[in-house]
Amino acid sequence: MKSLFTTIVTVLLTLSLGTLQAQPQEYLTILHLNDTHSNLVAGSPRSSAGDGLVGGAARAATIVKSCYGDEYAPVLLHAGDAFIGDPMFNIPALGTQQSPDLEALAAMGCDAMALGNHEFDAGPDLLTGVLATTFGLVPDYVNDTDIPMLSANIDIPASYPMGAVLDAHVHPYTIIDRGPFKIGVIGLTTPSTNVTSMPAPVSFLGLDEAEIALLMYNVGGIAQDLVTNQGCNYVVLLSHMGMELDKIIATNVPYINLIVGGHDHIATKKPLHVHNAMTNQKVGIVQTEGFYRQIGKITLRLHNGMIDVQHYSLIDLDQSVAEDQDMLTYLINPTIGSIEAIPGMGGLFTAAVTSCSGTFTELAPRLTQPGMKDTHVGNFVADAFLAMTSADIAVEPGGSTSQALYAGPVHPVDIFRMIGYGLNTTNGLGFGVITLDVTGYNLCVALEKTLANIDVDDEYLLQVSGNMQYFYDPTAAEGQRLKGVLIDGSPIDPYATYTVATNALVPMFLDLLEVPYDAADPLVPVFDSEFELVMAYIMSNGITSLPCGPKPGRIVALPANTLPAPFVNNPMAKITQNSPNPFVGETAVQFEVAENTPVTVKVYDVIGREVAILHDGYASAGVHTAVFDAAGLPSGLYFCRLLTAGGTVQTMKMIKTR
Repeated sequence: MKSLFTTIVTVLLTLSLGTLQAQPQEYLTILHLNDTHSNLVAGSPRSSAGDGLVGGAARAATIVKSCYGDEYAPVLLHAGDAFIGDPMFNIPALGTQQSPDLEALAAMGCDAMALGNHEFDAGPDLLTGVLATTFGLVPDYVNDTDIPMLSANIDIPASYPMGAVLDAHVHPYTIIDRGPFKIGVIGLTTPSTNVTSMPAPVSFLGLDEAEIALLMYNVGGIAQDLVTNQGCNYVVLLSHMGMELDKIIATNVPYINLIVGGHDHIATKKPLHVHNAMTNQKVGIVQTEGFYRQIGKITLRLHNGMIDVQHYSLIDLDQSVAEDQDMLTYLINPTIGSIEAIPGMGGLFTAAVTSCSGTFTELAPRLTQPGMKDTHVGNFVADAFLAMTSADIAVEPGGSTSQALYAGPVHPVDIFRMIGYGLNTTNGLGFGVITLDVTGYNLCVALEKTLANIDVDDEYLLQVSGNMQYFYDPTAAEGQRLKGVLIDGSPIDPYATYTVATNALVPMFLDLLEVPYDAADPLVPVFDSEFELVMAYIMSNGITSLPCGPKPGRIVALPANTLPAPFVNNPMAKITQNSPNPFVGETAVQFEVAENTPVTVKVYDVIGREVAILHDGYASAGVHTAVFDAAGLPSGLYFCRLLTAGGTVQTMKMIKTR
């Protein structure tokens, strides 16, 4: 016979379980996009008739519409970089400040969009004009006709003449109500926008560790307020920061349940889970590869007062997804017609100009592992630069190329998308092509500095023309990775000046990398745009098919402690830390060479200006000491750089105090 206590406990437990089981489960769909870059039209690979088989806003619209049969309307979020990358934005925005991109998102019912760096590629005036043209001077959120633009780390100065209009459209967060689901959405913009785009006088918090700490503190405060004061039961960070910073935020900022990310085009087939150090709760991070080639779908479940992710899928927008006819009829096809009616733009979307024998790769993967790191796209574009200018060599940053080319017919819009970043005021068709006069020494320094970022991505990695090759050791310490540079088969001459053909983004890269250069009219392009130059290269050479063979190995990551064959006899050289460091007036710098060889040792300040030459000429084998006299120079960080005739570069940081 059961005891009275056992009976009571059993009854209470039964009642409790019955109550829990009786509570209904409710579901909400969150759909997410990022880095769509105006690719509203389906693109390559193409059918034999030239029809785009993958991507496009019309396929995304089909997925969105399919979710309206659920109990609650889906939430649609965009993690930034809707602009730039396709004539669909570049041409209308420049001429009329219209934005088919925003019109498409609004038609799909987008609930919020984070500002990305490419939203500022033509400056804040154009962004503000586009927002005002599309949504009015004062946005209308009540009737759901406008899209809240989010950035919690933006600084719009009061002195900016159009600041009031921009401020009316941009907010740190928004709240989305769907029945019992109250979703707080916070937006963030990558601080690299400050240096790789043109937001000034607008700026973004987060460029150094101290600013990132402050940014996380601010986001944590917003998230806490959304939960404790505004009644949100789920918080989403809509982040255009990139995956690495998203992980740091997920680890250190409480109250965030999910991060919908963008910026680095990393497709997450399943959420990346990060444990929050304060709550020990898992925070999921999701992202698509971008360009309207995928859309993410998250199913949230509300049960017993708790919300969790019940299901996640990354949906490929391929032939299996039909194109929404309303989107085609009322927005995409009319926009194609209006653009192709512009003189010189006929056939931009509809006529094949060449073909590909295979996939032209655009991404350089696994940069910290040995192997060849050039890409088909990078090689092709750099060769086009070299052939169509009078330069000695040509380079193209990985961050300037955007998409691969696929086997089959290639339309002009596919070439544009391949290099579609940037926006010039002549015709809007991407970055202009320029020439720079750079010494061999400074070119090596630039390469060395770009190699400092290989553990993050290939954005700074310089793709090069066929008459240039360079080698690096990915395991070496920062500042000592570059192992050799060849120009026309011979080691680079540090004392020679080379004319380099590139795009208008490179001066910004060199400034960011603190590398001095002698710029010959850098703002006057030799071609109005990369797109025009590459198209001229294709047409003038009668290229009917782009061959896609093995990559030639213009950039080679070497196994640890090895030298490339052309440099096996390259004399060893190294520089050791200055002493004292930090220093007040003078400090001694030692460098060592294995045999007589030309050596240059120079000192630069933090913005890349040369402030001292410690050695310039032949040095005999052995250890040498040079004195850096910093009297009269301000306190701060300085860089001492050594370069040998064989292309060895080493960099050392020095700190002067008061």
